[in-house]
Amino acid sequence: MATDPKDTRPTVPQYVLLVEDNMIIALDTEEILEQIGVERVEVESNVKGALATIARGAPDFAILDYNLDEESCEPVASELSARGVPFILATGHSQDFKALEALGAIGVMTKPYNRAKIEQALVEQGAG
Repeated sequence: MATDPKDTRPTVPQYVLLVEDNMIIALDTEEILEQIGVERVEVESNVKGALATIARGAPDFAILDYNLDEESCEPVASELSARGVPFILATGHSQDFKALEALGAIGVMTKPYNRAKIEQALVEQGAG
């Protein structure tokens, strides 16, 4: 992640798309992102909403819950990959992580996750 030569703190993405269908997890993650310094967090709970948000303007980074109720986030992952937007996949299920990363994710974050895991993901993705 890029840093200001005078400031040793890593920069964070200005705009993060969070796709999560569990409202409690979404609210907690949104709050963590804002505490870390993300200026704008857009939260969507389904593929249709996420794709509409991306169409209005691509985020700098995204966190995608792989399983969204009755659908997967694969169409969202494909759209982000096509636009060159780095993203991580979050999952609470024991899925094949290699298959998930094949969607273009820069990583997989297992649930439950916390501030430290989110910060690590942002540092590893290098956006900002």
